[in-house]
Amino acid sequence: MVPGATITKSQVRDDYMEEAGGEYINGLSFNTWDHRFNTISDDIASTPWLVEISIDRHIWKAIGVFNVKDGTLYLVTSYTNFLRL
Repeated sequence: MVPGATITKSQVRDDYMEEAGGEYINGLSFNTWDHRFNTISDDIASTPWLVEISIDRHIWKAIGVFNVKDGTLYLVTSYTNFLRL
């Protein structure tokens, strides 16, 4: 399991509400995913043998990861979104 992938809404809710400046939390789900993906991206960048590949999906991006040591390509996404690719 990738540590960034386990970040939950409850972990980012207070920061999001302070940033949003009100009671409405309509963007909390997107904020949670952004926080997850940014954490994963930082982890990839700090690992010399991994290369991040940003995959544009128009309204959102997926993360591809290439392991230069063994040639393995990974895709960081949910199963449902994987089927949509």
